[in-house]
Amino acid sequence: MGRVILFISLFISVQSFAASFNNTPSDYFDYLTKKTIEDFNSGVKRYNEKKKDSEPGIYKGIGQKFNIVIKNNRIQFTVLNYLKDEMYVNGFKVKRSTFGLSKKTTLIDSVISVANADDGDLDAQATQILLTALGGLQTNLEEVGMMCFMSCVSDVKKNNKKKIMDALARQNNDCNDQLYAQNDTIKKYPSYNMVSLLHSTFNPEFASVKALIQKVSEANAKKVKDFMANKMLVTKSYQSCVEVITSGTVADGAFNPLEKGVSVLTAGGAASMRIEEEIEKAKDVCVKMEELRTCLVTLKKNLNTINSIKRSVNKAGYNVPLETLPEIKNIER
Repeated sequence: MGRVILFISLFISVQSFAASFNNTPSDYFDYLTKKTIEDFNSGVKRYNEKKKDSEPGIYKGIGQKFNIVIKNNRIQFTVLNYLKDEMYVNGFKVKRSTFGLSKKTTLIDSVISVANADDGDLDAQATQILLTALGGLQTNLEEVGMMCFMSCVSDVKKNNKKKIMDALARQNNDCNDQLYAQNDTIKKYPSYNMVSLLHSTFNPEFASVKALIQKVSEANAKKVKDFMANKMLVTKSYQSCVEVITSGTVADGAFNPLEKGVSVLTAGGAASMRIEEEIEKAKDVCVKMEELRTCLVTLKKNLNTINSIKRSVNKAGYNVPLETLPEIKNIER
């Protein structure tokens, strides 16, 4: 994936232009903006011309957005996004610069898995644990009361699902931000050699992610079963994330996790289209769920690296306290 972005380069020769430019500052910046966009478009064109057949193309879409599609995953960015070190992967903002790092050191392994892995790859157990943890952070989820039937039940499930999907988006952004900060300080540590500058779980910005990790650690079998039954209205046993997310919809039971596709005969026409649409929407959710799972697990691994640095410093006679996070082996593979 890193090759896609590294092939795009901006060839802006500013210094020689600035030395000879005598117009107003606004003219200067107008020219610079225009030149940046022209050179960016040229870089994209050259990439598309020289890329291998196995590499994805970069296409310009609506609103000056560039698109890269890998399987069913979409990466989008504008020129401004690129300059601000931003990209959007399936709607989630990430750091563009991380695409150029190796998978062993990247601050979002989740983004690489999003771009390269098959959709719906997360298993049902990890999916339900994450849903329970996300739901545990919400104070406004509804339950099905004794007088709630038919459309009422459907509304409760729909409303709760939307709130949890909103929480999923927020937590993904928060987790990726903390992962970026964490990896950045680990990478820079050999240069500044100051333990105090290593990213800390005590930072106020880390509070949201720490709360989620705590909820994940607390999500035992009974809590998960109760939450799924009472808040998500899911009582069946499933194998995959897509099956969990499509539970109770027209696509319930239509997804085969082994073949990653529809496994039942449908009536065709509009009915088939609705089932396919529900499955595709569920796949999008499951990509985001896998991104969050990977991010949380990587945060834990990085903390081990940070603590290892601190132990080596302590051997030299210092007394730097180590940091801990709750165990989340229930979502590790």
